[in-house]
Amino acid sequence: MIEERVFLKNGHLRPIWRFFLSAVLILFARYGVGVTLGLILGVLDFHPSGIMLLCISSLALFPVLLGVFKLLTASLEEKPLGSAGLAFLSGWKSEVGLGLIVGAAMILAVGGVEASLGLVEFGWAGGSAERAITWGAFLFVVMALAAANEEMIFRGYPFQRLVDAVGPVPAVVVTSMLFGLVHLSNPSVTWISTLNTALVGVPLAVAYLRTRMLWLPIGIHFAWNFIQGFVLG
Repeated sequence: MIEERVFLKNGHLRPIWRFFLSAVLILFARYGVGVTLGLILGVLDFHPSGIMLLCISSLALFPVLLGVFKLLTASLEEKPLGSAGLAFLSGWKSEVGLGLIVGAAMILAVGGVEASLGLVEFGWAGGSAERAITWGAFLFVVMALAAANEEMIFRGYPFQRLVDAVGPVPAVVVTSMLFGLVHLSNPSVTWISTLNTALVGVPLAVAYLRTRMLWLPIGIHFAWNFIQGFVLG
């Protein structure tokens, strides 16, 4: 009886345990994809660059995450996959568009402040327009997949169940801290960049809470990464 009260409520697994279960499944998914890709690339004797490896891993992880979310929503929530914030409702395109505008404005403002303070200079990197377009298209796909994957992980099902369990403010704090920590492997990482990434997790979480959909945070996340990586270099 005591165990039932701890783990179950009205015959269903409590939200906090759903959060931990989903987090474990996501960790296994990421680890499994990484190990599988490592084995395949080793057999093929293929050694891709960092950005190419990110593209391959993001492409492989995306359907796996959808499968994990489908399993969780169907078995624990008895709801469709779209209930995790991925439903194509009437306003989803507007939310993506607004996210693109907000994300672009945020990173351009950062770049503008840095340029005005003399901390950075921007200039054309050279090369043909065709090469720039090809590289931009490639980065578009990479950044779109990476943004979708990270938003599903940090503002998707686990975050949503944590909100149900402890409330929005603690859930935002916890997931934003985790969001910052997982980026410790980024190039040239510092404590300032880690703190900044964690803080950016707050508006991304608020974007989900305001819409209860992932389209707005995905748009913000993608625009920030794409403009930072392609436009500003």
